[in-house]
Amino acid sequence: MLTRELWLTANKLNTEYHKRHGRPISRKKLASLLNISEQTARNILFAIKNKQIVKCEPVYFDTCSIKTELVFSDVHIPYQDDLAIQTMFDYIQTENIKPDIIVILGDLLDFYQISSFSKDPRRKKVSQELEQTKMVISYIRTSFPDARIIYYFGNHEERWQRFIFKNAKEIADLVIDLLPVKLGLKELNIEVMEEPFRIGKLWHLHGSERKGSFNIEYITNVFWKYIHDNFIIAHFHRTQEKIFKSITGKIYVGTAIGCLCQLQMDYAKLNNWNHGFAIVKYDDKGNFRIENKQIFNGEVF
Repeated sequence: MLTRELWLTANKLNTEYHKRHGRPISRKKLASLLNISEQTARNILFAIKNKQIVKCEPVYFDTCSIKTELVFSDVHIPYQDDLAIQTMFDYIQTENIKPDIIVILGDLLDFYQISSFSKDPRRKKVSQELEQTKMVISYIRTSFPDARIIYYFGNHEERWQRFIFKNAKEIADLVIDLLPVKLGLKELNIEVMEEPFRIGKLWHLHGSERKGSFNIEYITNVFWKYIHDNFIIAHFHRTQEKIFKSITGKIYVGTAIGCLCQLQMDYAKLNNWNHGFAIVKYDDKGNFRIENKQIFNGEVF
């Protein structure tokens, strides 16, 4: 059976093997390392290639104590849009929304200086990004002292890991887990998630889990092919929603939320991004209703 633990171990072995040899690990090699059958290894490698994450055993949060969720993503500190962020928090306060759980669905910070593309050395240093991000999450914790806060690492947080693997692999085991420490997440009682998870009947992903390019006019269509369940994602900086129905008549919801970063970046001066966030309401059975909000000129729609 493809458990979450087996998935994580195999994924890590495949990543390390690819970095060393420039190609994915073979099923025979993976079977030998994990002491599993070649057929199981074949299934795992297929799942890794296609990111069929829902075949793993997920981290699951029941909704007995979770009735309201605030979920936002792609702030890209220090390239955040301050008006959009303030508009979101003003809306939460004005509408008297009291989230039981807050999910930061990835890319809270940008990590510009350790990205893989050409960089302007005059831009903010990593230490400055970390300090500014810590101020933001401290503000969130202070504003919502009783809420459970989940910080799901997106592809920009993963830049930390990739940079270390590439430039300091000899001491990777000593520094790879420093990001939560530098941000003070433990002291702020903020939980880190690095794999997709479910709250009730709703899967949460960043959106970078599915590699490769596609027409982003069809974000929800593409992810439905891999998830085949209810999901909410971010990453693409635009609001999108779609209803899917199985042959048995069961209804599923696919949702993408907008971003809270600046809408014009050096690497994407022309785009179809929009600001946004979501409020999710749950019942005791895990059923949910998503209010996918958009922000325009300081107003929430």
